[in-house]
Amino acid sequence: FLTTAYDGGQRLSIVGFRRSDGKQLFEAFVPQRDIEFGHPKNGHASATPVTDGRRVYASLGSNGLLAIDLDGKVVWHRQIGRLSNYHGSAGSPVLYKDRVILFQDAGGESFVAAFDAATGKVLWRTPRRESIGWGTPIVVRAGTRDEVIVSSEFRVYGYDPATGRELWFVEG
Repeated sequence: FLTTAYDGGQRLSIVGFRRSDGKQLFEAFVPQRDIEFGHPKNGHASATPVTDGRRVYASLGSNGLLAIDLDGKVVWHRQIGRLSNYHGSAGSPVLYKDRVILFQDAGGESFVAAFDAATGKVLWRTPRRESIGWGTPIVVRAGTRDEVIVSSEFRVYGYDPATGRELWFVEG
């Protein structure tokens, strides 16, 4: 599964290929709200999709978070707000249990959020103080609890994946 963009970001899609021979199986176009800023060092569809074996989830910046089935049919599409990164969006979603977790550091719209994998419903959304970051969150087991780890330009944060509560941060 790959994301791609056409015509300078005017059309975005998720493309599925058969692993055994590379044959294209489908191309699902994203319902678009607008064309996000594109930087020469970044494309309009930089995030990597993730799958749970039933659905494929992709983040497409200001054009939202999308879930499709394995035939390329849109299951749900969630707008996440207008983002304005000077290099454009790039962070990929991560799966954790029954949720899709995504973070975006984009000026005044920075957040980390969890969405229900089946419906796209926002389970929690925590505002962030950071304004620069393009990474993908990870989930780790730390002692007796799981933590969502998010890295920004000057700090690394840990969040509770069940609630979105900030657990800690470290500068560096």
